[in-house]
Amino acid sequence: PAEFLAAVLSNGGGYYSPAVYIQEAKRKGIKIELPSVNESIANYTGRDKVIIIGLMAIKNLPKTTIDIIIEERSSGGLYKSLADFLARTQTGYEDAVKLIKCGAMDCFGETRPTLMRLLDIYTKKRKILEMHSSDLFFDEIYKTEVELNCSIDYSDNEKCRIELEMFDYMITKHPLDFFEEWINVQGVISSIEMSKYNGKKVK
Repeated sequence: PAEFLAAVLSNGGGYYSPAVYIQEAKRKGIKIELPSVNESIANYTGRDKVIIIGLMAIKNLPKTTIDIIIEERSSGGLYKSLADFLARTQTGYEDAVKLIKCGAMDCFGETRPTLMRLLDIYTKKRKILEMHSSDLFFDEIYKTEVELNCSIDYSDNEKCRIELEMFDYMITKHPLDFFEEWINVQGVISSIEMSKYNGKKVK
């Protein structure tokens, strides 16, 4: 099922929106993983009980940027940090923001606010990135990363807002999780119970 649903999502096929297929995959016990600059290809990929969102799902991320990310990773190995990624791919600020905010750089082990702060610094000090492979500048990069570290990440609600904005669907939470105070009101029934109330008025 994971491989099939990944193919459907990649081809933009099917009668329903991607959001429906994503939630269907979750109902079938398939884990949905956010895009990753170190794992994703352009398309959605499925294996066993996991679907990895493809970089193509990130709205307004140019194909040229996607191609460079994948090609550089294939030739030079996995990206080790934000500095390493920026220096090797020369990804522009706006595209880097999209990748950070949607979780595609969570693989670097930093919170998204930390990565956003580092991006601002590295954008202003391109020389640090140009010399990132030199031992002379390693200490400066490390010091910058430590000083700007923020342990507080985006809230789940904020992550959902970004996911909806970037992909048109949510991963961190199910949309109905935001309506628990209405769903759990006494007298409200689940749609799966509808057959028990034939001919009756229900909430």
